[in-house]
Amino acid sequence: PNQSPSWCAQFTTLAQREMQTKVRSKVAFHANLARTVVLATIFGLTFLRIELTQKKIFPLNGVIFFITAMSIIQGALAQVMTLPGKMPAILREQQSGAFTISAFYFAKTASDLPFEIFFTLIWSAITYWMINLGDDFMNFLVFFALQLLCAQVASGIGYLAGFLFDNPAVAFLFCILNTIPAMLFGGFMININSVPIGFRWLRDVSSIKYGYSLVMINFWDGPAGGNLPCTTEDLDDLGFCPYPTGKDVLVYSGMDSSMWWRDLIALASIATFY
Repeated sequence: PNQSPSWCAQFTTLAQREMQTKVRSKVAFHANLARTVVLATIFGLTFLRIELTQKKIFPLNGVIFFITAMSIIQGALAQVMTLPGKMPAILREQQSGAFTISAFYFAKTASDLPFEIFFTLIWSAITYWMINLGDDFMNFLVFFALQLLCAQVASGIGYLAGFLFDNPAVAFLFCILNTIPAMLFGGFMININSVPIGFRWLRDVSSIKYGYSLVMINFWDGPAGGNLPCTTEDLDDLGFCPYPTGKDVLVYSGMDSSMWWRDLIALASIATFY
């Protein structure tokens, strides 16, 4: 009997095949590029070089939230649009003994990674510099790395939906049901500490919540979040400035810089789980 190829040989062959398929799919590449550039530019123009003032704190928090949420949503939907249609052929090959599911999964992950880095870099560069999320390059690199980690979570959600459902419509619905609660309990629409007890488990498994918290800490506890300007018009009824520093913004949002490593490990764990 013919001996099955080793796992490493399966991985190498499948990764090369997946990479060749992606390189040849110029329409899909240009569509993803156009989607990334257009959405990032819309965000950038809407909040173009936003000033760091007391009145702009809430809009800034909002744009940080939606940039992070979109990194997850658009990445998951991109996988859902293509993977379910491939699954029947993939399962036939797997059942014939050509390769194992684990070899295919890791090969697809490896072949997707260069493209995810490319698109995430474009997304991060346009939004970060146009919106004025900082002028520090190291701070930008952290922002990019966090968006890339969110993209890995997105791919995991898309893979899971594609593997579970061969119908793209059902897989799409699965992604929506996965991401909408994550957005609702992500920390912007409702304060993290104000989530009702019965829904706190949804908050604790929300990938958007951890991604949003990390990007918020990177911004408000970074170079841009020092002492915030405060005019007489910004003072509250007691004559105090609502948010003297970036850390006060984090406290109001139910976040703290001490949460950084906990949230990073949680987000990485969710990406690994998917």
